[in-house]
Amino acid sequence: MEFPVLRRKETASLDERVTEQLRQVRQKLKNMPSGPRRTEALKKEERLRHAADSYNYLFSSELKPPD
Repeated sequence: MEFPVLRRKETASLDERVTEQLRQVRQKLKNMPSGPRRTEALKKEERLRHAADSYNYLFSSELKPPD
């Protein structure tokens, strides 16, 4: 049995999507009271920040393979 491959046409780059999600999480954090939901939001913010940093590092023009 073959399963169809479901693909979604992305209109924004991965970097743009992660940056937008990061902005949204940070906006929510500004008004969020302390508690478990805020802790989870902070963890999500940290994961998104690391994803953005990793993307920028891996695709930077300064990163070159060794000669």
